[in-house]
Amino acid sequence: MKTYIYKNYTIPKWFIFYLYLIFFLSNPFSKLSAQNSKVYFTDVTKQAGINFRYTFGDYTYENILESSGSGITIFDYNNDGLPDLYMLNGTYIEGISDTDGKVFENTGNKLYKNNGNGTFTEVSQEAGVDDRNWGMAAGAIDYDNDGDLDIFSANGTAEELILQPPLLLENDGKGHFQNVGPELCDYFSTKRSGRAAAVWDYDNDGDMDIIVSHIDLQATATLLRNDGANSNHWLGLKLIGENGPASAIGARIIVTIGNKKRVYINQWSTSYLSNNDPRVHIGLGQNRHIDRIEIFWSNGRKETYNNPPIDRYLTIEEGRVPSTQ
Repeated sequence: MKTYIYKNYTIPKWFIFYLYLIFFLSNPFSKLSAQNSKVYFTDVTKQAGINFRYTFGDYTYENILESSGSGITIFDYNNDGLPDLYMLNGTYIEGISDTDGKVFENTGNKLYKNNGNGTFTEVSQEAGVDDRNWGMAAGAIDYDNDGDLDIFSANGTAEELILQPPLLLENDGKGHFQNVGPELCDYFSTKRSGRAAAVWDYDNDGDMDIIVSHIDLQATATLLRNDGANSNHWLGLKLIGENGPASAIGARIIVTIGNKKRVYINQWSTSYLSNNDPRVHIGLGQNRHIDRIEIFWSNGRKETYNNPPIDRYLTIEEGRVPSTQ
């Protein structure tokens, strides 16, 4: 039987998130593009096998004010060394959407598996992440520090006060997910109208916590403190690029432990109106040693760090020796 890991803290209404989501798939009509040497972009969405189209459960914006996209999470869900794409979706709402919008009923979130050849395969049902609620915010979070990235999702709509349960989807290490939230904290058994969410280690103890804002009749934000992941090892990386922290956004990190490689993306924003911990969090399970960290900076530069210390936060500045926090 699992023990409770997250504790639910209510924080004042004035506590708001400090950065807005700026991400290319926030617009429902955004497309995947590839950059060529002349700094032009070519639409390769169709060739890549990505047929995602964000829906708000209707054909027009007259009934649904929440018509903006909810973000995208880029993470290696199956530990094959390739970054995959997780996209949140809206859905048809009975009594609010027009009857013509019923064709969008039960539209789920989408998980696109990276095939390694520039194409993707949609695997949300196979992976168990095709949630049919109205997804507003999500983030990849290794909540138990076992080395597999899990998913937190805040659901519901605000203007219409549609309350839906939040989800904590645990990765079994093979790319299959199961909702374990209700086993860990009462918050996950309560329907709310989640709006924005961020994952962060707010108390710097090495495990990832969650903060969620809500627009419902309770009108309170919730801070979920993680109290159960410190039995496993971890490492956090604060990346500072050549022109500051912002220039490190998008950097790719490859962590080698023995014959296994794990890939992480330095992405701060994955959800609606929210910003995650700017540090890259790496769960290590029972591993006590990292052989190598390779950082592919956003400007194309590659740097390698051998045998880094663990169970702490390291600051890595591009072109300099890492320092311990």
